[in-house]
Amino acid sequence: MKPGWGRILTFALDGTATLKVPPFGHKDLPVPAITGKQNPRMVHEGALLFNNHCFFCHGLNAIAGPLPDLRYSSKEVLDSFLPIVLGGARASDGMSSFKKILSVKQAEAIRAYIISRAQETAEPRQSR
Repeated sequence: MKPGWGRILTFALDGTATLKVPPFGHKDLPVPAITGKQNPRMVHEGALLFNNHCFFCHGLNAIAGPLPDLRYSSKEVLDSFLPIVLGGARASDGMSSFKKILSVKQAEAIRAYIISRAQETAEPRQSR
């Protein structure tokens, strides 16, 4: 499990332990799971849709919120994007279906945006 998914703290009266806070988020930049160039129009539409529907949990501009940072998504997750977002494949993990809110085309645009964000975030490391 990645750090930054939340914490539960318990306290003892008269306790003397010191809390060592683990880092929030990732220590390394994402490695894009998909390297193909995304359609700029789709990416733009996906950005608008993401920041309207997804940012509450997955962070503004796809930078980690309280739930997984989607820029770090594996190829398997990205290949399963429509079943996850529209089909409710991860409903048991708290990711409900957006089938009544988003069309297939809109979900594909969000996927293109997430891929694009992973690529642009990783660029500084790739250019070294």
